[in-house]
Amino acid sequence: MLDGLDPEQRAAVLAPPGPVRILAGAGTGKTRTITRRIAYLAVTKQVKATEILAVTHSNQAAGELRDRIRSLGVSVQARTFHSAAMGQLKHFWTRTGLPGDELRMIHDFQGGQGSFLRKALEAEVRSVATTDVRDLREEVDWARRSRLTPDQYAQAANKSGRKRNLPAAVLAAGYKRYEQAKRSQAVLDFGDTIEQCALLLENDREAAAQFRDRYRCFVVDEYQDTDPSQERLLAAWLGQGRNVTVVGDPNQTIFSFKGADPSLLVGFADRFPGAVSISLDRDYRSTPQIVGYANRLMGQASTGVVLKGQRPDGPEPTLRTYDTEATEASALAGRANELVAEGTTASEIAILVRTRSQVLFYRTALQDEGVTTEVFDDEKFFERQEIRQAMTALADLAERSPTLAGMAGLQSVLKNAGFDPDVPPVGQGAARDRWESLGALLRLVERTPDGTRETVEILLRELERRAAAEHAPRGGGGVTLATMHKAKGLEWDAVLLPGLAEGFLPIAYAASSEEVDEERRLFYVAVTRARERLELSHALVSEKGYPRKPSRFLDQIVPVRRSFPAAPVAARNPYSVGDRVVSTTFGMGKVTATTKTAVTADFGTPYGVKTVTADHKLSKL
Repeated sequence: MLDGLDPEQRAAVLAPPGPVRILAGAGTGKTRTITRRIAYLAVTKQVKATEILAVTHSNQAAGELRDRIRSLGVSVQARTFHSAAMGQLKHFWTRTGLPGDELRMIHDFQGGQGSFLRKALEAEVRSVATTDVRDLREEVDWARRSRLTPDQYAQAANKSGRKRNLPAAVLAAGYKRYEQAKRSQAVLDFGDTIEQCALLLENDREAAAQFRDRYRCFVVDEYQDTDPSQERLLAAWLGQGRNVTVVGDPNQTIFSFKGADPSLLVGFADRFPGAVSISLDRDYRSTPQIVGYANRLMGQASTGVVLKGQRPDGPEPTLRTYDTEATEASALAGRANELVAEGTTASEIAILVRTRSQVLFYRTALQDEGVTTEVFDDEKFFERQEIRQAMTALADLAERSPTLAGMAGLQSVLKNAGFDPDVPPVGQGAARDRWESLGALLRLVERTPDGTRETVEILLRELERRAAAEHAPRGGGGVTLATMHKAKGLEWDAVLLPGLAEGFLPIAYAASSEEVDEERRLFYVAVTRARERLELSHALVSEKGYPRKPSRFLDQIVPVRRSFPAAPVAARNPYSVGDRVVSTTFGMGKVTATTKTAVTADFGTPYGVKTVTADHKLSKL
């Protein structure tokens, strides 16, 4: 249990039962430490294994905790807050005072939660969009986590700067009607399980006594992501007990928009006087160069630990500036290929970006350059509802107007969908997500070769080809492409962070100092995913020709080595008219014309004549 632990990890494992706070910086062996602590408490019989409940925020994390503890010869319960609450409600259902003979979840009804939310909004507004339903779901979840009633929601939402497509007053009314509909149908949603379980244990002494006789020791992982409703449930579990260990890192709080409250971790000792507090600051993941960069990034804004790199020295992080976003994307693809050629396994390379629309932008650039990618996301781009609807509308248009130019057809479809590329919705939310997705589709088509936009039908075939490539089975051997939020908890040998410009990082709608601070922490999370190489970049001009400012976070730290792209070296075009060539994008073709920097070739059906730069992934037969 104690072998191989450093002094701080050992102190955390050996701390006696009781309130313990472990501040665990990135790469400091957090999971190793808490699993050893749990196992040590059990094998030394300070607490029975059956009396320990480990709690975290995702099923994946709970499963990892269970497996790691089991490998130490101990079996304990490890669950999410929601699954633990549901299990307890099922056990004590007849004591809850709620209607019905058993727990009934809203997701088991026809139409699920979405149907209830839509009906609640339809009573308030004339026309309800799918994005409005998604916004109401997110706002109800946020309100619950923040322990806000429908009557309290509008004022709190306005104060917090939460901007949605519908006014806060309308969302508050929808929230109230949604709650009323659930009560009339005697159903609960996931948010209710937390609240109702806490209420049960607060108000029913016998049920609380039975539960506390069963579980006497609690360990909460990623405690910085805990919200007020979950903290209330934890307090109800504990009662007057004090045997609780929490572990987390305030510097990695990136889910405040979902209600996470890092002050619970920072102020733990105020609620538990005499609590033991231990900091894990030895970073075993990243080189000292990357660790130093991460520390400089946080600077005075840090509320967590200052990391100390434990690995051998590695290369300094690099910061590259490019003229345009297109140049940056092309260079990114080339750099990924270089790293692989130098010996880095493709699956040990990650490209992390701030927004989902950037994921598509860089995925297309990587794919066009022959780089195999693994997109880490909950939803593939071509599976998104707004993109499916646009594809369906394009197919209908192709039947009605087969000769219409592809770009004109797409612009018509997007206009009919109410999309204006120059007018983003205010704030964040589902409407903003939809706007970004449709904008990404437009930019994707603008970047496709001219021949793929000749008619709507040809354009549709090109998009279907790309969709098929997105859905093709993956072997797990590609370069990872993900948003920074999705990368939390993961690590790679090499991490590339492109697109570090104002408007992306911090995101355009981060207006308050608190929101900007969270963007800084998100950047910190991305930086600390890298083990050996960290390479950052930004462009000076957007795809549409607008100037881009580098992220303020790059200016607020001690500069890392900045390298500018070298001017291209004049070289003779190696292709001649008549050459037979193969393109990784268009297949086999025959060169029909050349310039100093480009090749025009006829690739036959369905691509026809294409003009590509001479350094495109092209080779002679």
